[in-house]
Amino acid sequence: MTPLPRLLACCLLLLLPLAHAAPPTRPVPEDPLLATISGVAAEGGLLPADDVPTVEYEYVRYPWRPVPDVLWFAGTMRYTVAAQPGAAPLAFVIAGTGADADSSSMRTLRRALYQAGWHVVTVPSPTHASFIVAASQRSLPGYLFGDVDDLYAVLQDLRERLAGQLQISAVDLVGFSLGGTQAGLLAARDAQEHRLGLRRVVLVNPAVSLWNSVSRLDALLEDNIPGGLAHFDVFVDDIFERFAAVYSSSEDMTFDAEFVFHTLGRGRQASDAIGALIGAAFRLSEASMLFVADVMRDAGFLKPAGYPLQTSDSLSGYLRVSAGVSFRDYVRRFLLPQVQRERPALTLDRLIDESSLMQVGGFLRRSPDIGVVTNADDIILGRDEVDWLRTTFGRRARIHAHGGHGGNLARPEFLADVIALLGAPRTEVAHASH
Repeated sequence: MTPLPRLLACCLLLLLPLAHAAPPTRPVPEDPLLATISGVAAEGGLLPADDVPTVEYEYVRYPWRPVPDVLWFAGTMRYTVAAQPGAAPLAFVIAGTGADADSSSMRTLRRALYQAGWHVVTVPSPTHASFIVAASQRSLPGYLFGDVDDLYAVLQDLRERLAGQLQISAVDLVGFSLGGTQAGLLAARDAQEHRLGLRRVVLVNPAVSLWNSVSRLDALLEDNIPGGLAHFDVFVDDIFERFAAVYSSSEDMTFDAEFVFHTLGRGRQASDAIGALIGAAFRLSEASMLFVADVMRDAGFLKPAGYPLQTSDSLSGYLRVSAGVSFRDYVRRFLLPQVQRERPALTLDRLIDESSLMQVGGFLRRSPDIGVVTNADDIILGRDEVDWLRTTFGRRARIHAHGGHGGNLARPEFLADVIALLGAPRTEVAHASH
């Protein structure tokens, strides 16, 4: 197997723990990297996934806009709806970086909110290929001003679509990770324009500064590969061989944080390797985002401008090149020049400032119906940013000691905080006894 497929396989393994529940009594790992990948999927009394009546729909915001042949798979944006049998508040849920509407984090939040009595609509991240192709005006993922523009328009469209199907008593908003940052900015927009009429908003594991958070994730990859990025292929081969050997030697092996820790070794060595894997998973998501944006805008960054890629063309070379571009380089070399076509006076520093919750800090501080649930050891936050969240949100900040980035998302106590901040009473619904 070549290094690229090995990298894909390793990152797939990294995501598996969310699908394999650890015992609910097992504590969240105190190591934030281990906690992040453990994704302790303790159901905590939630309805099984099959008991949540979920329907997937397709959406295209610009049906007249041609879809490049090579992006045929992303021509429609898929979103999911879990509808209550009667009147209920509607919760929109925005996915994190690179994730679709049915990712593991979205399924977790959908089950929790549905059981608590909400209609639930999950939407993909504006950094997901289908959103970039089918729903984004500019096709410039990571430009938060544009991402929020797109999300605001899409959510309005979806609410209008659902108005004839659901009895909606109120509209709430939840965002996870980058989706949490976008939810905060969306709340500020809606407070001015009132087109959604948002009642309550909860930011789950948000980035405070997008630039700072992605810099930390880039560093996990760049700083934790023995010998540096020049030895990236060797690192991937070594990790894959370790996983394959251990996983194939035991039929009842559960792929969880303990498995990863034992496979990679003890102490600093294991932590470094886990950090590099988390960084690699983020880099792959970023590489896909960059490729799709480049094709949609015909920008000539990865492929020659004007060259129409076909479905039969091999994309491995483009993915390999794009995987070598850090998010910081994406912003400097691709995003900023593209945005400057619309805003010639925009500087890098201004773009970074606009990609932060701090730009709406005053609004968040005085808004009693907006809360945050996160972890003090979230790997995408600095201590100063955790302090900023605590100070800005006050009693509306529920900050857990451990969990890394989303590692305790499915924990009952974490989900209870999300529900409490949304404020609707826990109601008995007909399906609960099924």
